[in-house]
Amino acid sequence: MLIVFFVESSEETKSKGTFNKDLVNVDIDKVSAIKILTKAKNEVDLIKTDGSWQVKIGENKFGKADDEKIVSAIDQIAIIKPSNLVSTDKEKYNEFQVDTSGVRVRVFEGDKRTLDIILGKFSYKSQREMYTYIRLSDADEVYSVEGLLDITFNRQLEFWRYDVIIDSDPEDWTKLTYTYPGDSSFTIELKENGWFLDGMIQVDSNKVTKKYFSRLKYLANSNFTDDVNASSLSNPIMSLKIDVDGEEPIVVNGYPSITDESSFVITSSLNSDAAFTIKRSDDICKKLFPKKVRFIPGEVKVSGVQIGTS
Repeated sequence: MLIVFFVESSEETKSKGTFNKDLVNVDIDKVSAIKILTKAKNEVDLIKTDGSWQVKIGENKFGKADDEKIVSAIDQIAIIKPSNLVSTDKEKYNEFQVDTSGVRVRVFEGDKRTLDIILGKFSYKSQREMYTYIRLSDADEVYSVEGLLDITFNRQLEFWRYDVIIDSDPEDWTKLTYTYPGDSSFTIELKENGWFLDGMIQVDSNKVTKKYFSRLKYLANSNFTDDVNASSLSNPIMSLKIDVDGEEPIVVNGYPSITDESSFVITSSLNSDAAFTIKRSDDICKKLFPKKVRFIPGEVKVSGVQIGTS
């Protein structure tokens, strides 16, 4: 009986393959490139240059990538630990989406490819337990691992790009200068007893800081305009300059779009390599370039003209 038991156990192990608990061996600090092929067969190339990540956006053209997103993705894939060996049957690859229907991720450390893995479909074991099917591209074994790796890596190119326009703490702001065409420019400046419009009219500081600044402090946009060289743009028609205590000012410029009269091309000093196209009617545009009347408290007279709250 013992002999029969060991023979059957041996045959079962052979048919199921060998469980490899150390499936992934990636040195997080040495990762220099990641190549992703999404389910839609879109290629995403992430390259680390001089300590910062870039994403390929065209032939010999790269854009600044979001370092935090990439580091988080690397962390997730580096700690992969198989939970179960699911199958070694090639006929079931499609069922688990670990064939050409999956997300292929290749990780490089210098010139060495240290990982080539296919991330398949994800499933729910329970409301709190989720797992993904995976397979090394040159291996037969299909494993299940905890987490939603498919969702992490099955992203379009724009997801990986650095899309920030403004990212700053309003507690450090001292002055905002809005430069508009004609005589419609104005400033909001912090003084000892609150915020002042054009240095003369005290505004509702609570309204400005809690309702306006809280919506302005972080703005991002993924509608990149890659056919425009951001550094070559000049003569903006709209501009916002935020003076920040102890830091360089943040400058956001708006230029007329050559292809769409209803849009602006936006640049930011916090993201100098990028240009964005934003509709004039978009909420983000209203945050960046609000009307002066928005900040006038109650009803006051300016140059003999009565102006009410917007």
